[in-house]
Amino acid sequence: MPEPMKGLVMSNLDEQRDKLQLLCEEVAELLGVEHPAVVALQHAATELSVAASGPRRYADYSQAG
Repeated sequence: MPEPMKGLVMSNLDEQRDKLQLLCEEVAELLGVEHPAVVALQHAATELSVAASGPRRYADYSQAG
């Protein structure tokens, strides 16, 4: 696994990762969880988590403004 990168803004990584996770869930409903596109989105979200040095959290976009 890559090491966390110094100087990355944690909130930006969190926001982008959460957007990827939401998109992944939506695509999984359409194509199924085994589809290569869904797997790639999951992998991208995981990579953003690894790049960040803080704990992983999941935003609830259903309550976002």
